[in-house]
Amino acid sequence: MGAVAAAALLLSVHAHRELARVEAIAPTAIASIAALVAAREDLLLELQSPPFAEPGHGALDAFLMRIRRDGVPKHVEMKRRLDALADNATALQTLINLYAPRARTTAFSAELPALQQYVTVWHERWNSVMELYMAGGNLPAADPVWPKSFRQAIEIEQGTN
Repeated sequence: MGAVAAAALLLSVHAHRELARVEAIAPTAIASIAALVAAREDLLLELQSPPFAEPGHGALDAFLMRIRRDGVPKHVEMKRRLDALADNATALQTLINLYAPRARTTAFSAELPALQQYVTVWHERWNSVMELYMAGGNLPAADPVWPKSFRQAIEIEQGTN
């Protein structure tokens, strides 16, 4: 019985240290999430402006239209920015998965399913662009929906750290 009690005590101490370590990274994680959202907004603004924009079309639709019209090599810079947007979504999802169990506000937690849906749909669309290009197909009509209140939820969450 003494060995079991010692093992339980050791596990308890380890769990306490791990919790303290995780709590220490929470402010950094939420700040990184905010930075990724800001970077995403900058990339989208750039993609929705000349020379990349196609009036009335989202960034992925515009890219597909442009590579059909001009060929892939002429739109390498646009592809790089779209790749950066995909990397941003992956990093955002990774940080969200790390931070979500420690979220302190319901405003933040409530936005997470919509954000996960956005990331999944965006990646599915981006991963299908070249296949659609080769097959002559089109992307689904609706772009993925970014959770409109997510930036505000981050600000509320940051206020609790």
